[in-house]
Amino acid sequence: MSVLEIWGAEYQEQDAILVKPESRDLLQSICERERVSMAVIGSINGEGRIVLIDSFAIQRCHSSGLPPPPLAVDLELEKVLGDMPQKTFEFHRMTDSRESLDIAPGITVMDSLSRVLRCSICLFKALLDIKSRQTFTDLTGGACAIGEQPIKGLLDPKAMARLSVGEALTNLVWAKVTSLSDVKASGNWMYAAKLDGEGAAMYDAATALSDAMIKLGIAIDGGKDSLSMAAHVAGEVVKAPGNLVISVYCTCPDITKTVTPDLKLGDDGVLLHIDLAKGKRRLGGSALAQAFDQIGNDCPDLEDVPYLKRVFEGVQVLLDDELISAGHDISDGGLLVCALEMAFSGNRGIIFDLTSHGKGLSKHFLLKNLV
Repeated sequence: MSVLEIWGAEYQEQDAILVKPESRDLLQSICERERVSMAVIGSINGEGRIVLIDSFAIQRCHSSGLPPPPLAVDLELEKVLGDMPQKTFEFHRMTDSRESLDIAPGITVMDSLSRVLRCSICLFKALLDIKSRQTFTDLTGGACAIGEQPIKGLLDPKAMARLSVGEALTNLVWAKVTSLSDVKASGNWMYAAKLDGEGAAMYDAATALSDAMIKLGIAIDGGKDSLSMAAHVAGEVVKAPGNLVISVYCTCPDITKTVTPDLKLGDDGVLLHIDLAKGKRRLGGSALAQAFDQIGNDCPDLEDVPYLKRVFEGVQVLLDDELISAGHDISDGGLLVCALEMAFSGNRGIIFDLTSHGKGLSKHFLLKNLV
């Protein structure tokens, strides 16, 4: 590759920063301590041009007695950073026909449960939540979690975006963090954005995500996008379903005030359910629908974002007071699968009474529901 090709290539794994000359040694020492490679690639002189010099070519010409080579890049800065014409994208929303979830009358709860537990979105939780200690000398640390709801995006992109950030936070909430306002997020978008309907769906999801995060008081500080999620195969267009993955992370003042989802207490343990859906039971895009090769048409959503914020802050207070021994979110599999996941990981049996109205309950276990 030529010097110009190398210089103009996109390397997502590298970062460039602007520092004062007197801070170079400090930055160099930090990079050496963290074992990160660093190179000074240029300086600013205020002449209004961007110039790239091939130092190796200059050395070769000098040693050979030849005249210096032309500059690899020599452009007026205004032509690089000046007003560029705005791109215009014309999107069209498309409405696909949906059918309501139809479960045959003869299907029992155990039949449905057997199918749901075979879904990959249930039970496997290795990538949902990670907590780590920062040093060997104190109890500070960090926690990160992810949330995604791709099947919901087939029904309602706006609901999918809200549910994704909701799932990420209800995975993160079981670690005591400094504050909800300290939570930052990475947003990874995967859409075939140039196709009719997909670009509009991504726009709707982005605006819904922005509104929800503003209400929550959290922000995205990075991420990436893959907007060519379609290909021509055998004369037809094959596209991947649009998806958004939200990764949240925050500092933890005390990593000991963190709970895991496995049930720990015996007969005196009680499960509490915090219903973020406020009584709604929508099964569109659920694991149950997927288990019967359906999607449904009644999509779950997170209508009351401020309520989620209050729940997050309330659970954090309970963690601080050490009133919770285990916690788990409820998502695609529903309340029953959530309880089973907690029982399996704790190697315990449970008696599940859905008719309980909470009299005399103690705060030993907490469950949450996004459906």
